[in-house]
Amino acid sequence: MPPDAGRRVVARPRVLLLEDDRAIQRLVEMVAMDCEVDVHAAPSLGAAERALEAGRFDLLLADLMLPDGCAVEWLQRRRQAGGSGCPRRIVAFSAGLGETVRQALGMAGVDRFLPKPVSVDEIEACFRVLRADAGESRQGGDGPAPAAAACACAPGSDPAPSEASQRGATERFFGGDCHLHADFLETWRRGLAPEMARVEQHLSTGNLEAVTRIVHGMKSALHMLGQPHLAHLAAVVEERCTEGDGAPAGLAWGDLRRGLLAWGPASSARQAPTACA
Repeated sequence: MPPDAGRRVVARPRVLLLEDDRAIQRLVEMVAMDCEVDVHAAPSLGAAERALEAGRFDLLLADLMLPDGCAVEWLQRRRQAGGSGCPRRIVAFSAGLGETVRQALGMAGVDRFLPKPVSVDEIEACFRVLRADAGESRQGGDGPAPAAAACACAPGSDPAPSEASQRGATERFFGGDCHLHADFLETWRRGLAPEMARVEQHLSTGNLEAVTRIVHGMKSALHMLGQPHLAHLAAVVEERCTEGDGAPAGLAWGDLRRGLLAWGPASSARQAPTACA
């Protein structure tokens, strides 16, 4: 008898990721690879609808602010329509998870909430539940998971404030894995210039709702990248947009834009996370 003849084959769980931020998509996909989970990314509600019509998923991991609408209302509509094709497990992650939103999501079938900025450990926890559902824990008979690559400064040196902030962000959001941090930074940096151009365009047309959505995502990413000052500036832009006046929103965006240009796409390798030990 072959050695695997009596072993039950467990299908890899499938996750539908509803998220338009490419850096977050990339991060979730990398974590999923380690967890032996398949991820299909949908950048819009329309793309998610098409994915659900085309195949079965075990988990829906959904951001709330999408280019074509609000996922809260979308989930509520699907629930009222009978929830056909929707995964049994639904997890919402967003920086705007107030109590009212949580209650609405709960009534729409969401069973777990991950406030942004989200950490690798929190994403892994969602995937471990899927493995357990499938009868195969990630921590099964294969021994402990490999340790993440740690980040460290040169021996005997004290990190500068920005380096200390980045190190803290790497530990908190990336499980101490500086390779994940560096990959997230590079992916986010590549998409930053187009996002900034979109903000400029939306400000020129007075579409403050679209500006809010884009800057909302920037704020979470900047927290994950250890840039609390820039994240604060992004929060100010959000606040000015919600006030409905384009002039203060434009001034606040000018402050954030200058900070991003000083740190982001024009920066050199000196801004990368500290070297791996």
